[in-house]
Amino acid sequence: MCVWVTHPIDRTCQKKDHSAHKGRCTTWLVKDIARKSEEIELMKEKRSKSSSICDVMKKEEELAEQHRSVGNLVRDAVQALHYPMAEKHYQKALKIHRRLACVAQRDKSTDLQIQEYFSILTLEDLGQLYKTWNRWDDALEVLQEALESLRRKMRSHGSNAASLESLAGILLSQGNIYNRQYNSQGRGPDKAKCLAAKALVEEALAIHRTASLQTDDFSLEFGPSTQNHHPYMLLELGSIYTSLELFDKARPTLKEALDLLSRRFGKESVETVTCHTYMTNLCHLHTMALVTSMSQGSACHAGMLQSSACALGSRVLVEGLTRLYIYIYIYMYTYIRMYIHMFIYIYIYIYM
Repeated sequence: MCVWVTHPIDRTCQKKDHSAHKGRCTTWLVKDIARKSEEIELMKEKRSKSSSICDVMKKEEELAEQHRSVGNLVRDAVQALHYPMAEKHYQKALKIHRRLACVAQRDKSTDLQIQEYFSILTLEDLGQLYKTWNRWDDALEVLQEALESLRRKMRSHGSNAASLESLAGILLSQGNIYNRQYNSQGRGPDKAKCLAAKALVEEALAIHRTASLQTDDFSLEFGPSTQNHHPYMLLELGSIYTSLELFDKARPTLKEALDLLSRRFGKESVETVTCHTYMTNLCHLHTMALVTSMSQGSACHAGMLQSSACALGSRVLVEGLTRLYIYIYIYMYTYIRMYIHMFIYIYIYIYM
């Protein structure tokens, strides 16, 4: 059996045991899509005799969801070679849902809301594909379309826990893309993208927290996805605050994310370690900012450097990571480098 990450698109493995892959892997799904497409065409030809419009629409909706499932499987396998295949299936799913929405609108059917909802989900999935593919402009365009459609739907029909969760997820994705674009450009003086990311993720977090207060069973209604979103919103926001040198905001935000991740996944999990690296980066950048400030002022800033950079909130917490020595080395390296810079600038100020 092949590794799970590549399993959904490993045709050789899937062919060995057809029953084990039914409904879960691309080989079976693609074959079933072809079969179902032929069945729909036959139903359309014989519609007046044996098949109603509702039967055809139901089959088409199933077909669209299978296209979307293939797109998700291929995208989540994280193999760029297959991304065009995922894009093609998402586009086919979107085309079907939009056509069904037009039919429902014409017939004034209650299915209109359902088809609009599935269209928005498909746009979100396509946006996530483009983000993984590093096609950031395409991702932003698709996610913006999903955001506008969702907000129109919420204005027309009201909001519920699912729509609020979807809204927060779209805003988080947009913020993540803007933050990536800013970091990829070397964190230059133009912070427009980073500020846009900050506004989007702060709005996503506010929506999540408001919905949590308004709905007693919020986490139960959303399921695990909500619990996953919250710490990653905090992690993304902490990273953005760090890039903007808002260290006093970054520190408690990352600490809250660390507490949530360590409780959910364990102190030595990959997720918790990732948060530790974010906190290490925060400590390093804060130190550099203080050193730069000290070099432009007087030696009295040395005391501020030591007290501020070594504050409890800036320290990389290493409890639970005692067996992962590399992270302790990162921790030691950060503080050794901080003290070296401090003494160099004091020496230059006094003797040069």
